[in-house]
Amino acid sequence: MPKPSQEATQLHSDPNALAMDVSATDDQTLRTEILERLRVTRTHYSDWNNEAKEDFKFALGSQYTEEELQVLKTQARPALVFNRIRALINLVSGYQRENSARIKVNPEGGEDSVFSEVMDRAIKAVDKWSHLNHKMGYWFDDGLYCGKGYLEALIEFDNDPIRGMIMFKQRSPYHVLPDPDCIEYDLNEGAKFVFKLVRLTKEDLKALYPNKKKLIDGFVKDNDDDFENGTGSLNDEDKPADDDYGNREARARVRLSQDDEDSNLVKDAKFTVKEYWRPKMVTKYFVIDKDTHAPQRFEDKDAAQAFRDEQDFGKVIDRPVKEMHVAAFVAGWILQDEISPMEPFYSGYPF
Repeated sequence: MPKPSQEATQLHSDPNALAMDVSATDDQTLRTEILERLRVTRTHYSDWNNEAKEDFKFALGSQYTEEELQVLKTQARPALVFNRIRALINLVSGYQRENSARIKVNPEGGEDSVFSEVMDRAIKAVDKWSHLNHKMGYWFDDGLYCGKGYLEALIEFDNDPIRGMIMFKQRSPYHVLPDPDCIEYDLNEGAKFVFKLVRLTKEDLKALYPNKKKLIDGFVKDNDDDFENGTGSLNDEDKPADDDYGNREARARVRLSQDDEDSNLVKDAKFTVKEYWRPKMVTKYFVIDKDTHAPQRFEDKDAAQAFRDEQDFGKVIDRPVKEMHVAAFVAGWILQDEISPMEPFYSGYPF
């Protein structure tokens, strides 16, 4: 019988270490909400995923079914394909690349000309170092093949650890799952939530969530491997609502198969990060600025009252407003739940 993984054994050798490491992560209500919404959303998109895979295969030249190929094989006939679709897609894709223009900033009036020129050059620089125009071409291609495509804006701190750099990443249409009831093009306007699915190794996870290193070292199993192939449906009917994908506190009893344990790929095993983006209604406090007559926003009432007393004008007004939050759910554990770095927006752009 295979032995428990060394990481799992080390994690359980100090139960207090586990308790300290998962503080503020064991939010059962949020866990249940994520699992239920993810199950419903994946089921909703499962048929589309299958159709999209067929569209990709058809456009790439795989236009016969397995039954048709078998018939041709028994008849000793070649499976010839005259792929006219790929040529049309390449033609439209070429038009897009040839005629697309970069994002530009134009002034509203003469007083905005200097600001607009500076911002235009800044966006041109972002376009250059992030290869935005190139990635928008592949984003457009995804839309041609299956009708969906996603581009994500983010800030990377690899080269500039202080200020960061604006970058863009292409996301698979299978891995971004918006609220099924959303009918708006802009997901920030109509979606109650958006899931983004990413596959990361333990080392990648620990780099993103350094405060959860001990917890991440204990991960030994990820049951969401089927998502990367776009199969869509998450089969949770027989699982408890608080299912943690085999990584519950008794994780030392989880066994790898002998083949997996002997494989050189175990150290590079990846885990499904389920980013759960959703707006929350939170109370904020406002005071009208005496000089500009514009409302100033404050996070707490005391700060708002102090500003009001300082200018001796106006009053404190509280209002519920939308605030974008994002949670990271991995192997059954919530590694993060905080305000979106792109607040008040979700950072993805659909085709």
